[in-house]
Amino acid sequence: MDSSGNIYVADRDAQTVKVFNKLGVFVRKLGVQDFRGQDNGHFNSPAGLTTDSAGNLYVADHDNCRVQKFNNKGVFLITIGTSVCGGRLDQNGRPD
Repeated sequence: MDSSGNIYVADRDAQTVKVFNKLGVFVRKLGVQDFRGQDNGHFNSPAGLTTDSAGNLYVADHDNCRVQKFNNKGVFLITIGTSVCGGRLDQNGRPD
């Protein structure tokens, strides 16, 4: 839940994040229903969700091994991490 009372639900099966207002009314959906994607704004098993004080949403995109950041209107802002999953990293945090 964010500071405005919006509720965020990660739907790992549908590859989406659904947003509801504080009254439980559907507001928007992030991602594409039933489509596993690697490009910005698409998910492959969205998992953990959190918001910051500015209302930005962070989505742990589990099977893409990254976090995607969206503004409070659902607009994609940035990807944090890489698409390399489960590999070894060198001392600088890069794929080995």
